[in-house]
Amino acid sequence: MLKFYLRLACLTLVYVLYTGITATAQTPQYFSFGTGSSNSFPLNTAASNKVQWVYEPSKFSPTPLPGMITTVYIMSSTISTNATFTNFTIKMGYASFTQFTSGPFETGLTTVYFAASQVIPSTSVDGWIPIQLQTPFSYSTSQNLIVEISQTAYSNGFSVRQDATGGNLRMYGAVTSATGTAGTGLLNFGFDLLASPCTTPPVPGTATASASTVCFSSPVTLNLTGNSAGLGQTYQWQSSTTQAGTYTDIGSSQSITSITINPTATLWYRAAVTCGGNTQYSVPVQVNVTPGFPGGTYTINSTQPTGGTNFQTFTEAAAAISCGITGPVIFNVSNGPYNEHFTIPAIGGTSSTNTVTFNGNGATLNYNSTLTGERAAITLSGADWIRINNLTINASTGTYGWGIH
Repeated sequence: MLKFYLRLACLTLVYVLYTGITATAQTPQYFSFGTGSSNSFPLNTAASNKVQWVYEPSKFSPTPLPGMITTVYIMSSTISTNATFTNFTIKMGYASFTQFTSGPFETGLTTVYFAASQVIPSTSVDGWIPIQLQTPFSYSTSQNLIVEISQTAYSNGFSVRQDATGGNLRMYGAVTSATGTAGTGLLNFGFDLLASPCTTPPVPGTATASASTVCFSSPVTLNLTGNSAGLGQTYQWQSSTTQAGTYTDIGSSQSITSITINPTATLWYRAAVTCGGNTQYSVPVQVNVTPGFPGGTYTINSTQPTGGTNFQTFTEAAAAISCGITGPVIFNVSNGPYNEHFTIPAIGGTSSTNTVTFNGNGATLNYNSTLTGERAAITLSGADWIRINNLTINASTGTYGWGIH
């Protein structure tokens, strides 16, 4: 039996208000973070020394509250001492779009920080640099935030860390130009804010689900759209078998909107949104669950067609359980040989008692591997509680010849 474990590290978030600018190990209250590339724009170049980025609210973690942004953070990706900038400027604003198109830069932004001569004493690789705003900025949870950073001259500049995924989330060009070039690369950016109190009655909004149809016990994230937010507002997620039926609480009340569940049946979900003792209910959303594969004993027999309790190939058997199981499953293999390769994904419902067993009974699985990305006869991709007994796996004729990966 193969069992894999993932250990997750925890981040402790600490809020300290800074005066001036320094590199620090401090983590922002809310941040957009990726482990992608390093880029010299806009603080380590005299050419593309003006960049705008656009952030949807979902880009920040944890989910921000509305309030006043008092401090912003940028992440350096190179080491620099006494980086000096002329006309160092940060502007912020909002946009209805989610991606840039090459052309005019966004205008009408609010200048939240300006220094004719700005010195950043030291930076470290992947260090957050806090900048306390001269003009706090009102943050909205329902709009897309634009951040602009520019400078007109520099010495000892540094590059910034960015996430290269997500499409054209930045616009870059010369600070003297009215137009820029759209491209990938979202700055690792964060902020601290003073949250505004919630309002009574709260606006509950509409419940959303990351997927409308899922496999048995697969993770689904529930969230809200069109809802109000604020300090002191809480969210209690509930479920029901019918849209208008009696709802039952899921876990306990929480201060963030989203929750991840592992549904095993088709249900409706809503959030009870509370502020100042007043509770309002969101429009519900339904999540349909594909039933798990029934526990029992089945056969893999190449001389018989797939149907009833028989599967003609290992590939078909693996596909049948890919949406989860409801009890222990046994596949008894006969005849062959089987000339194929297959993948067993993470199977919902598996446990120390609900195992999946392949009894090979001496049958042979042949795989002639010629592709670098598909080297193994059997790939376990997140699968737990899988047993493979007395099965001959022959990958010796292939270029790579991996048995189980």
